[in-house]
Amino acid sequence: MEVCTDLQEPVISIDINKTLSRLHTQHEYENLERMYNELEEELRKERMNVIELQNRLADCDLRSIYSRTSADSTDSTFPSDPCESPSPSSSSVPPICPPLLPPPPPPPSLLQLSMHRDRTVPEAIGANENTKKIPKSTAQLKTLNWIKIPKDRIFGTVWENINEEKLYEKLDLEDVTQNFSISKISIDETESVSETLRRQHRAETSISVIEPRRAQNCTIMLSKLRLSNKQIKHAILSMDQYGELPRDMIEQV
Repeated sequence: MEVCTDLQEPVISIDINKTLSRLHTQHEYENLERMYNELEEELRKERMNVIELQNRLADCDLRSIYSRTSADSTDSTFPSDPCESPSPSSSSVPPICPPLLPPPPPPPSLLQLSMHRDRTVPEAIGANENTKKIPKSTAQLKTLNWIKIPKDRIFGTVWENINEEKLYEKLDLEDVTQNFSISKISIDETESVSETLRRQHRAETSISVIEPRRAQNCTIMLSKLRLSNKQIKHAILSMDQYGELPRDMIEQV
């Protein structure tokens, strides 16, 4: 009889409601943690976007400042035409009374005198510039699209202490004349014209066995390779062991 009473008593008492509430709470915690990680990742991306936008704005500001300074320097180097006719709107504007004269400036200090004395040195150098021996080329050279720096702006730059005569001694002026002469352009142009005529004659006599569009694509691809037919054949037969053919070109082929 005692054994039967022991079997009728419950072994473990489990509260199902508490267990379900705990599981529900853990599930909510995992969802909240996942949402927090996603929001943190989005916040990091937004911060990176903001930093990138700030860098772009800074680059735009630097470019605008550079363009303004270059425009101002161009306007200062090219003064307006004194013979330019006045605008019609200026005749209708009433004359403006001139302002009162300012008081005389104070006498210069020792620092200003020393600065003025230092500034007169590059002016004296500029005055003696005409006496320098500048070599002349034997042929007409190409023109350079640049603006010469005025003499009053050379002070404090790298061009102040450069001696052109010593620089000319170090340069190979014959090589410069040969590479930058205009006569070479005419020779190159005649050679290019003759080469073009030769190619046209060759194209007229050549026979194509593929479609014109595919032939044009092949011609463009071969021109990008910059290799002769013999070199391409050698690279294909040797399985391109020296890497002469680019990988992207092989994929296009």
